[in-house]
Amino acid sequence: MSELIMRAEQGVLGVMLAGGDQPSIRDHLTSSDFGHPVHAAVYSALRDLEGADLPPERLRAVVASTLELPEVSEQWLTELAERAPDHYRAQTYTRIVIDAAFTRETADWAAPYRDAAATTTDPVGREHLLRVSDALDAQTEVFLPTAAIDHERTVDLTTSGRATVEITSELGREDLVIADLLQHPDQAREVAAWLDSAVFTSEQRRLVFEITASTGYDGDPIDAVIIAWQVDRERQTAHLWGERTQERDPGAGWAVDGPDVEADFAYVTRLERTTVTRGTAVVVGRELLIAHVQTEIHASTTTISAQARVVPTAQQVGVEPPMPIAPTVDQPQIER
Repeated sequence: MSELIMRAEQGVLGVMLAGGDQPSIRDHLTSSDFGHPVHAAVYSALRDLEGADLPPERLRAVVASTLELPEVSEQWLTELAERAPDHYRAQTYTRIVIDAAFTRETADWAAPYRDAAATTTDPVGREHLLRVSDALDAQTEVFLPTAAIDHERTVDLTTSGRATVEITSELGREDLVIADLLQHPDQAREVAAWLDSAVFTSEQRRLVFEITASTGYDGDPIDAVIIAWQVDRERQTAHLWGERTQERDPGAGWAVDGPDVEADFAYVTRLERTTVTRGTAVVVGRELLIAHVQTEIHASTTTISAQARVVPTAQQVGVEPPMPIAPTVDQPQIER
């Protein structure tokens, strides 16, 4: 999952290399926040050149010549600038980079608490320290795989990113709804008011729809990196609290996703790039909701009918019904 962090880091660098508005980036990030050393080196070089007031083209040339790294060419830096997110998405990318950096940093926090627990003579204090270390270990186990970056990984995501996403001309009805919201998020406020995520038949679709709809509802920026990151964070949080969404009962109304399910980033990117007519989410969403309600009504009717056919307990074979109680009759008193 480190590809998401790689893309977020490169998105931040792309904004700076394109000469875009940078205060929201430089005021919150340091070079140590970048997980890949090449990204950290590029960011440091850009910060060193802030006062030079160079045009974007010249800036990229100077960075490439200054670093003299085989991975950092002027062409690669230009590609980052051309793929740079807009100002609003760049702010979210910055938060993703910060979040990932914090997760990597906290991975080492549990050890000091365990060491302190081993040396203290206070049993109450020892228990408290061990609980803290266990909580930090659990957090690291769940969140670190997404935030970690392989330092040996190539920084050129242009070719590999396109090769892993297969764009098709046709989408299923559920995918059409999500694709329309991804491409036209201004519809999210309307659709989220009445479309229940229970209409989606897989965990991935349900989760992507919920996050896309809520993000669009709030007017926050949307793209494949942002949505895939939030989907993964949602899964991790659910896992941390013991709500393993991928292992839920299929009887809940949607299928359990298997290990061969399409990666979230590839799935969202495919929907994001497939042409969909605006308004599809409303039209198809209503059809899905009607079909879902009809299915629920049919299931309820079937259950009620089955219950109605059950023979009353007193009439079951081998069970005697209760004896009727004879009415009482007032007996006249006999005088002696």
